[in-house]
Amino acid sequence: MSTAAQLDALRTGIIDVAIGGGHIAPTDDPIIASVALVDDPLEIALVSAAGPLASRAWIKATELRDVPFAFIARRFAPRMYDQVIQTLVDLGLVPSVTLTGVGPRPLWRIAADSGGWTLGTRSLRTAAPPGLVGVPIEGLSIPWGVRLMWRRETSAHAVQQVLELFRRNRLADTA
Repeated sequence: MSTAAQLDALRTGIIDVAIGGGHIAPTDDPIIASVALVDDPLEIALVSAAGPLASRAWIKATELRDVPFAFIARRFAPRMYDQVIQTLVDLGLVPSVTLTGVGPRPLWRIAADSGGWTLGTRSLRTAAPPGLVGVPIEGLSIPWGVRLMWRRETSAHAVQQVLELFRRNRLADTA
């Protein structure tokens, strides 16, 4: 279930707790509380391991101008899409999303198979998916990671136990 779908399920009471990835930080949501569990910003281009950029220590965003960009379609996450595209524009790259996929694994496969590129998180620099190499993009850092999310007003015992486990194990700060 995508993070956006998890947020909808939390709001409607279908689920009580969620662990979601991505940029979504529903701190301004009156219904949902959350806390960051893992900070893993988008900082790298995942490029074909066989391509000319694979051996580089880092690249400038403008060097990706002629490389096919694999990314999600805007309709799946418009806020995140706009943030990513604007950040790349600010770095001098006006990306054209020529290849689309839903979720990271399809995007990785598309980038590897097409000789294109997609964005990756800091942790993928040393653990890139098969067929890809993570190369830092100079100046790029988009907040990303994993969040624990729950309905603010929940009093369900099971939810409180889950939250307490995270608190006790110091995986979460106060929300």
